[in-house]
Amino acid sequence: MTAVDFPRPGIIRSRFERVADVDAATHDRTWDERALAGRRHGAAASHRPMLCRGRDSDEGRWQRCSGERAGRPRYDALVPVLVLTVIGDDRVGLVEALADTVSTHGGNWERSQMAELAGKFAGIVVVTVPADRTAELTDALRALDGLLEVSAHSGTDTGADQRSWPQLTLDLTGNDHPGIVHDVSAVLSRHGLSIDTITTDARDAPMAGGMIFEAHVVARVPPSSDPAAVRAALEELATEIMVDISADEK
Repeated sequence: MTAVDFPRPGIIRSRFERVADVDAATHDRTWDERALAGRRHGAAASHRPMLCRGRDSDEGRWQRCSGERAGRPRYDALVPVLVLTVIGDDRVGLVEALADTVSTHGGNWERSQMAELAGKFAGIVVVTVPADRTAELTDALRALDGLLEVSAHSGTDTGADQRSWPQLTLDLTGNDHPGIVHDVSAVLSRHGLSIDTITTDARDAPMAGGMIFEAHVVARVPPSSDPAAVRAALEELATEIMVDISADEK
Protein backbone atom coordinates (compact mmCIF):
# COMPACT_ATOMS: atom_id res chain seq x y z
CA MET A 1 0.00 0.00 0.00
CA THR A 2 1.33 3.39 -0.99
CA ALA A 3 1.37 5.81 1.91
CA VAL A 4 1.29 9.55 1.81
CA ASP A 5 4.36 10.97 3.46
CA PHE A 6 3.95 14.22 5.38
CA PRO A 7 7.39 15.65 6.26
CA ARG A 8 7.80 17.95 9.22
CA PRO A 9 6.47 21.45 8.50
CA GLY A 10 9.02 24.06 7.54
CA ILE A 11 9.08 27.48 5.95
CA ILE A 12 7.97 27.50 2.34
CA ARG A 13 7.77 30.42 -0.02
CA SER A 14 6.33 30.68 -3.49
CA ARG A 15 8.84 30.88 -6.31
CA PHE A 16 7.40 34.31 -7.06
CA GLU A 17 8.18 35.58 -3.53
CA ARG A 18 11.67 36.96 -3.13
CA VAL A 19 13.29 37.34 0.25
CA ALA A 20 16.13 39.69 1.00
CA ASP A 21 17.63 41.65 3.85
CA VAL A 22 17.66 45.39 3.38
CA ASP A 23 19.45 47.55 5.88
CA ALA A 24 17.97 50.63 7.51
CA ALA A 25 19.75 52.92 5.07
CA THR A 26 17.70 51.49 2.20
CA HIS A 27 14.49 52.57 3.88
CA ASP A 28 15.83 56.08 4.39
CA ARG A 29 16.66 56.69 0.74
CA THR A 30 14.54 59.34 -0.92
CA TRP A 31 12.45 58.64 -4.02
CA ASP A 32 14.93 60.74 -6.03
CA GLU A 33 17.78 58.47 -4.98
CA ARG A 34 15.74 55.40 -5.93
CA ALA A 35 14.92 56.90 -9.31
CA LEU A 36 18.62 57.62 -9.89
CA ALA A 37 19.49 54.03 -8.96
CA GLY A 38 16.85 52.81 -11.42
CA ARG A 39 18.23 54.93 -14.27
CA ARG A 40 21.72 53.61 -13.63
CA HIS A 41 20.37 50.11 -14.21
CA GLY A 42 18.42 51.06 -17.31
CA ALA A 43 14.99 51.10 -15.67
CA ALA A 44 12.16 53.03 -17.25
CA ALA A 45 11.46 56.47 -15.81
CA SER A 46 8.02 55.24 -14.74
CA HIS A 47 9.45 52.34 -12.78
CA ARG A 48 7.35 51.79 -9.64
CA PRO A 49 8.85 52.14 -6.14
CA MET A 50 11.21 49.33 -5.26
CA LEU A 51 10.07 46.42 -3.11
CA CYS A 52 11.92 45.75 0.10
CA ARG A 53 11.62 43.83 3.31
CA GLY A 54 11.06 45.88 6.45
CA ARG A 55 12.49 44.74 9.77
CA ASP A 56 9.03 44.03 11.13
CA SER A 57 7.60 42.46 8.00
CA ASP A 58 5.73 39.16 8.02
CA GLU A 59 8.23 36.32 7.37
CA GLY A 60 10.38 38.62 5.23
CA ARG A 61 7.91 38.99 2.42
CA TRP A 62 8.38 41.84 0.01
CA GLN A 63 6.35 45.01 0.23
CA ARG A 64 6.61 48.54 -1.10
CA CYS A 65 9.11 50.84 0.61
CA SER A 66 6.45 53.51 1.03
CA GLY A 67 5.86 52.60 4.65
CA GLU A 68 3.91 49.34 4.33
CA ARG A 69 5.79 47.14 6.74
CA ALA A 70 3.57 44.08 6.97
CA GLY A 71 1.71 41.56 4.82
CA ARG A 72 2.19 40.15 1.35
CA PRO A 73 3.06 42.28 -1.65
CA ARG A 74 -0.02 43.87 -3.16
CA TYR A 75 -0.50 46.04 -6.19
CA ASP A 76 -1.23 49.73 -5.69
CA ALA A 77 -4.94 50.15 -6.33
CA LEU A 78 -4.19 53.33 -8.29
CA VAL A 79 -1.85 51.60 -10.75
CA PRO A 80 -3.58 49.37 -13.32
CA VAL A 81 -2.44 45.75 -13.45
CA LEU A 82 -2.39 43.81 -16.72
CA VAL A 83 -2.11 40.04 -16.99
CA LEU A 84 -0.53 39.07 -20.32
CA THR A 85 -0.92 35.64 -21.87
CA VAL A 86 1.84 35.02 -24.40
CA ILE A 87 2.50 32.32 -26.99
CA GLY A 88 4.62 32.04 -30.13
CA ASP A 89 6.90 29.74 -32.09
CA ASP A 90 10.03 29.22 -30.03
CA ARG A 91 12.95 31.32 -31.24
CA VAL A 92 15.72 33.51 -29.86
CA GLY A 93 14.73 36.97 -28.64
CA LEU A 94 11.05 36.51 -27.75
CA VAL A 95 11.41 37.60 -24.12
CA GLU A 96 13.60 40.55 -25.11
CA ALA A 97 11.01 41.72 -27.63
CA LEU A 98 8.21 41.51 -25.09
CA ALA A 99 10.23 43.15 -22.31
CA ASP A 100 11.30 45.97 -24.62
CA THR A 101 7.69 46.69 -25.56
CA VAL A 102 6.58 46.73 -21.93
CA SER A 103 9.42 49.01 -20.86
CA THR A 104 9.20 51.38 -23.82
CA HIS A 105 5.53 52.05 -23.18
CA GLY A 106 5.81 52.71 -19.45
CA GLY A 107 5.11 49.26 -18.08
CA ASN A 108 6.91 47.44 -15.31
CA TRP A 109 7.42 43.66 -15.50
CA GLU A 110 6.26 42.29 -12.12
CA ARG A 111 5.83 38.50 -12.14
CA SER A 112 5.98 35.85 -14.82
CA GLN A 113 6.15 32.16 -15.58
CA MET A 114 7.25 31.17 -19.07
CA ALA A 115 8.52 27.99 -20.74
CA GLU A 116 9.13 26.23 -24.05
CA LEU A 117 6.57 23.49 -24.60
CA ALA A 118 6.34 21.33 -27.73
CA GLY A 119 8.04 23.91 -29.93
CA LYS A 120 5.98 26.82 -28.59
CA PHE A 121 7.13 29.45 -26.11
CA ALA A 122 4.29 30.33 -23.79
CA GLY A 123 3.72 32.08 -20.53
CA ILE A 124 1.90 34.52 -18.29
CA VAL A 125 3.27 37.92 -17.29
CA VAL A 126 1.92 40.44 -14.77
CA VAL A 127 2.79 44.06 -15.52
CA THR A 128 1.83 47.38 -13.96
CA VAL A 129 1.42 50.47 -16.09
CA PRO A 130 0.25 54.06 -15.46
CA ALA A 131 -3.43 54.50 -16.25
CA ASP A 132 -2.74 57.09 -18.95
CA ARG A 133 -0.49 54.65 -20.83
CA THR A 134 -2.55 51.45 -20.58
CA ALA A 135 -4.14 51.80 -24.02
CA GLU A 136 -0.77 52.72 -25.54
CA LEU A 137 0.86 49.58 -24.12
CA THR A 138 -2.04 47.36 -25.14
CA ASP A 139 -1.84 48.61 -28.74
CA ALA A 140 1.93 48.08 -28.82
CA LEU A 141 1.52 44.50 -27.59
CA ARG A 142 -0.92 43.79 -30.42
CA ALA A 143 1.76 44.98 -32.85
CA LEU A 144 3.90 41.99 -31.83
CA ASP A 145 1.49 39.69 -33.69
CA GLY A 146 3.48 37.49 -36.03
CA LEU A 147 6.23 37.18 -33.47
CA LEU A 148 4.10 36.65 -30.36
CA GLU A 149 0.38 36.40 -29.75
CA VAL A 150 -0.25 38.54 -26.67
CA SER A 151 -3.58 38.98 -24.93
CA ALA A 152 -3.92 41.60 -22.19
CA HIS A 153 -6.40 41.18 -19.37
CA SER A 154 -7.15 43.52 -16.48
CA GLY A 155 -5.83 42.08 -13.22
CA THR A 156 -7.13 42.43 -9.68
CA ASP A 157 -6.09 41.38 -6.19
CA THR A 158 -9.22 39.37 -5.44
CA GLY A 159 -7.19 36.39 -4.23
CA ALA A 160 -5.80 38.22 -1.19
CA ASP A 161 -7.98 36.27 1.26
CA GLN A 162 -6.94 32.91 -0.19
CA ARG A 163 -3.26 33.83 0.13
CA SER A 164 -3.72 33.92 3.90
CA TRP A 165 -4.75 30.24 3.90
CA PRO A 166 -2.16 27.57 4.81
CA GLN A 167 -0.26 25.95 1.94
CA LEU A 168 -0.27 22.29 0.99
CA THR A 169 2.59 21.24 -1.31
CA LEU A 170 2.30 17.96 -3.21
CA ASP A 171 5.01 16.09 -5.11
CA LEU A 172 3.79 13.16 -7.19
CA THR A 173 5.75 10.52 -9.09
CA GLY A 174 4.43 7.46 -10.90
CA ASN A 175 4.09 5.62 -14.19
CA ASP A 176 2.46 7.91 -16.73
CA HIS A 177 -1.13 7.16 -17.64
CA PRO A 178 -4.17 9.26 -18.60
CA GLY A 179 -6.12 10.99 -15.87
CA ILE A 180 -3.52 11.65 -13.15
CA VAL A 181 -3.96 15.43 -13.13
CA HIS A 182 -7.73 15.04 -13.26
CA ASP A 183 -7.76 12.65 -10.31
CA VAL A 184 -5.49 14.77 -8.11
CA SER A 185 -7.23 18.05 -8.92
CA ALA A 186 -10.61 16.42 -8.29
CA VAL A 187 -9.57 15.45 -4.76
CA LEU A 188 -8.31 18.96 -4.03
CA SER A 189 -11.42 20.60 -5.48
CA ARG A 190 -13.75 18.29 -3.58
CA HIS A 191 -12.19 19.45 -0.32
CA GLY A 192 -12.27 23.13 -1.28
CA LEU A 193 -8.53 23.60 -1.90
CA SER A 194 -7.45 26.27 -4.38
CA ILE A 195 -4.43 25.48 -6.59
CA ASP A 196 -1.79 28.23 -6.64
CA THR A 197 0.65 26.58 -9.03
CA ILE A 198 1.00 23.24 -10.80
CA THR A 199 4.04 22.02 -12.75
CA THR A 200 4.12 18.68 -14.54
CA ASP A 201 6.58 16.73 -16.64
CA ALA A 202 6.90 13.32 -18.27
CA ARG A 203 10.30 11.70 -18.77
CA ASP A 204 11.65 8.41 -20.06
CA ALA A 205 12.10 5.56 -17.61
CA PRO A 206 14.98 3.71 -19.35
CA MET A 207 15.29 0.94 -16.77
CA ALA A 208 11.60 0.06 -16.62
CA GLY A 209 10.45 1.32 -20.01
CA GLY A 210 7.57 3.69 -20.57
CA MET A 211 7.32 7.17 -19.08
CA ILE A 212 7.50 8.57 -15.57
CA PHE A 213 5.03 11.33 -14.72
CA GLU A 214 5.98 13.98 -12.14
CA ALA A 215 3.89 16.79 -10.72
CA HIS A 216 4.50 19.57 -8.21
CA VAL A 217 1.38 21.25 -6.84
CA VAL A 218 1.00 24.14 -4.38
CA ALA A 219 -2.54 24.56 -3.08
CA ARG A 220 -4.26 26.69 -0.44
CA VAL A 221 -6.26 25.01 2.34
CA PRO A 222 -9.41 26.93 3.39
CA PRO A 223 -10.41 27.16 7.06
CA SER A 224 -13.48 25.03 6.33
CA SER A 225 -11.40 22.09 5.06
CA ASP A 226 -10.60 19.10 7.27
CA PRO A 227 -6.85 18.37 6.90
CA ALA A 228 -7.31 14.79 8.09
CA ALA A 229 -9.91 14.18 5.39
CA VAL A 230 -7.60 15.63 2.73
CA ARG A 231 -4.78 13.34 3.88
CA ALA A 232 -7.05 10.30 3.81
CA ALA A 233 -8.31 11.12 0.33
CA LEU A 234 -4.79 11.59 -1.03
CA GLU A 235 -3.63 8.33 0.53
CA GLU A 236 -6.58 6.50 -0.99
CA LEU A 237 -5.89 8.05 -4.39
CA ALA A 238 -2.17 7.19 -4.26
CA THR A 239 -3.08 3.54 -3.72
CA GLU A 240 -5.78 3.56 -6.37
CA ILE A 241 -3.71 5.02 -9.21
CA MET A 242 -0.39 3.53 -8.03
CA VAL A 243 1.69 6.67 -7.59
CA ASP A 244 3.85 8.07 -4.80
CA ILE A 245 2.58 11.32 -3.25
CA SER A 246 4.44 13.35 -0.66
CA ALA A 247 2.67 16.26 1.00
CA ASP A 248 4.00 19.09 3.10
CA GLU A 249 1.73 21.41 5.06
CA LYS A 250 2.79 24.97 5.95
